[in-house]
Amino acid sequence: AAAVGHLRGCELPELIRDVPDAVAAVDDCATALLRVTGSSPMYNMVVADRDRGMLTLRLTSILLKHPGN
Repeated sequence: AAAVGHLRGCELPELIRDVPDAVAAVDDCATALLRVTGSSPMYNMVVADRDRGMLTLRLTSILLKHPGN
């Protein structure tokens, strides 16, 4: 939840601190879900959320290294 607030406020330094924990939590959820449901539409949705979190982390890292570009 904190990561979403930082994203909406363009608070990039704070976002890069919060996103790794969020990605790890979603990945843990995906792992647990896979054990229960196997590859299912719900599992695929959670994995896509994790991938979006990773993309957010990588893009934020790029923006912080090259501000103003």
